[in-house]
Amino acid sequence: MATTEATYTYVSGPQVFEIPFEYIETSDVYVDVDSVNESNITVTASQVTVNPALSGGESVRVYRQTAIDSLAAIFQQGSAIKASDLNDNYRQTLFKVQEVDNNTVQDTGAPTLDADYTYTGDVTFSGTVTVPTPTAAGHAATKTYVDTKAQVAGNLTDSDYGDITVSGSQTVMTIDDGAVTSAKILDGTIALGDLAFTPVETSAIGVTVQGYDADTTKNDVANTFTALQTFDGGIEIDGAYEQVVETVGALDIDCSTGNVFTKSISGNSTFTFSNPAPSGTTSSFLLIIEYTSGTITWPASVEWPADNAPTLAASTVAVFSFLTTDGGTTWRGNSAVDYTT
Repeated sequence: MATTEATYTYVSGPQVFEIPFEYIETSDVYVDVDSVNESNITVTASQVTVNPALSGGESVRVYRQTAIDSLAAIFQQGSAIKASDLNDNYRQTLFKVQEVDNNTVQDTGAPTLDADYTYTGDVTFSGTVTVPTPTAAGHAATKTYVDTKAQVAGNLTDSDYGDITVSGSQTVMTIDDGAVTSAKILDGTIALGDLAFTPVETSAIGVTVQGYDADTTKNDVANTFTALQTFDGGIEIDGAYEQVVETVGALDIDCSTGNVFTKSISGNSTFTFSNPAPSGTTSSFLLIIEYTSGTITWPASVEWPADNAPTLAASTVAVFSFLTTDGGTTWRGNSAVDYTT
């Protein structure tokens, strides 16, 4: 997992702590002192200074929370596209995904929750949960802790208390059959018959009951799809849509890697297009060329308006768009040329 935080114990001397992660803005760096946020800090390069005086022994947590209220860089029509701006937008997304990943409880192994977590819905644990001794009204408590408090000498004696019988020197409490009724439940809406259940058969898992899958997506966290996704009902996007720009290393445009490509041309060059979507579906992409010199040869499958391929002027930028609906048998090309930057 990527590093997005570090915790130090302050002893004495300068109150300067290392920042072990990259960040975009200094305002993305936060500090907690003994689990309380400290806003009076100074961030310089790879270090952060806590300005209020510390006495020694404090736990100092330095962490990153990347702001995503807006894009790091917003492009206007006709403006120059700078690598630094593209990188900042990409890093903004990458950093936030790293932070979410590091603060998500993973359903693997035996995780340790060393911070406060708030759950707004039901949480089911299939194994043993170890919790510390409760010190406040809202804290969870173990069975051993509750049993100890309930069995304090003098609180109970072995006896029949109506619906509950205490026995075994106050070590066993037995609820009488039929004692739990809807009237004894706080809101009175659950009847005894509602507590019956049917065990899930093993054969039903993956058929009528969804089995556990670590790749299942969630709608309240960022998801990364590494395989082709098909949405038969269409897609509605309310917000920013970001497309990673692929830098072409050789001269092959691999449609399986993206939809926006860049290439610098300073000599005779022959392009090829590979891995388009199958016939009956659409493949399209943009190709941004920073042109200095040389002859560009396009695939024979490219059709240009009026069968005339565009001519490029030296030291200009051109934007090409290509589209195919027949698996690459025919590509229809268009261009916007002679940009100076």
